[in-house]
Amino acid sequence: MSVLSPGKPTFSVVTIALMLAVGACIMSVPAVAQTFHVLYTFHGLDGADPVAGVSMDGAGRLYGTTYYGGSGGNQSSCGNDGCGMIFQLVRHGSGWILNPLQQFTGANDGKWPDGRVLFGPAGLLYGTASAGGVRSMQYSNGCGAVFTLRPPAMACHTALCPWTESVIHEFQCGEGAQPSGDLAFDQTGNVYGTTFSGGINFCVNEGCGTVYKLTHAQGEWTQSTLYQFSSQIGTPGYFPNTGVILDNGGDLFGTTGEAGAVFELTPSGGGWTETTLPPIPSSNYNAGVVQDQAGNLYGGNISTVLNPPSTLFEYSPNGSGWTLAMLYDFPQFTALNGTMTLDAAGNLYGVTIGGTAGEVFKLTHSQNGWTYTTLYAFTGGADGGYPSGHVTLDSNGNIYGTTMFGGDLNSCQDTGCGVVWEIMP
Repeated sequence: MSVLSPGKPTFSVVTIALMLAVGACIMSVPAVAQTFHVLYTFHGLDGADPVAGVSMDGAGRLYGTTYYGGSGGNQSSCGNDGCGMIFQLVRHGSGWILNPLQQFTGANDGKWPDGRVLFGPAGLLYGTASAGGVRSMQYSNGCGAVFTLRPPAMACHTALCPWTESVIHEFQCGEGAQPSGDLAFDQTGNVYGTTFSGGINFCVNEGCGTVYKLTHAQGEWTQSTLYQFSSQIGTPGYFPNTGVILDNGGDLFGTTGEAGAVFELTPSGGGWTETTLPPIPSSNYNAGVVQDQAGNLYGGNISTVLNPPSTLFEYSPNGSGWTLAMLYDFPQFTALNGTMTLDAAGNLYGVTIGGTAGEVFKLTHSQNGWTYTTLYAFTGGADGGYPSGHVTLDSNGNIYGTTMFGGDLNSCQDTGCGVVWEIMP
């Protein structure tokens, strides 16, 4: 895999033939009655390829990123596709208005964001740009940056109301490059994340990726590398592309996209100890893991062989380690395409790619096991296609997300620039 040249955001997808196999405790049911709406259709200059899903604030406003598009860059810095942008969607009457919060230029402010923006310390929005910033021989597009966004100090009375971006760290390629996935925050305001590549361990001189921490003190941010991945046999995979989560005990969990593994990093003696959870053979990971209140971890793999198929799984702590259970086997050519979301009742929501143009699903937990339900199947047309990233739930049970493609099929080289969608129960 090359990480040096720009292009559409890459999947860890292998050309595979998968066999449909349903476990004894899993029932799959057809799509149920839902109301689907496209909230916003991108056209290029207003953004293109929203690959990460959206976040929501307490007032019901949505926030997201587009990997391409926008008008902030130029052909020399970002090519014809644009540098990407950060947007806010505000409900207005029966519709939604898009407010561009930040248009990336490809300079020190970064470009090509492929993770969500999330509210973190001091109530600011935090996110990453996978390129831009410091450049090197291997990374001519730049090694990426972590940024914050601050709203205007005074109330804005116009539809277009940009926020102020501050770069809190530009990666030197030896400490990590191409920050990707979601950030995590601890109670003291420290920030944790992953870089897809960079570091010093193998992977064709590009580095295999890192887990990093940003510490804030006296107005300055300091980066420290917690773990460097390696392509050597016996190590927990490489190219982490989904960020990390932080549990109540201060442990970090994440996945690797190649030679895949689910890993745990535990603070130990001033450093961090890495543990690989029981492996699922022949797996890569296109999504991270989510944790419930009991400490169980949920995620999905992409099988790299003909059989077994791609799955949804659960890791349960057993006192001395982890117990692995398979929850659902996907049909042929289908796999999870974003970290799942838990609701208050312990049900799981997510999106898939493969099959046709992807779908939104719900995995419902009961005493009899788990039931898989298709909530919406995309057509690849005006409704969007190839959903990607997290889905977000509001207090009324409405579900929000993004598709990479589809929408206006006259834009983005006739593939469509993607949409933001809503499903109402």
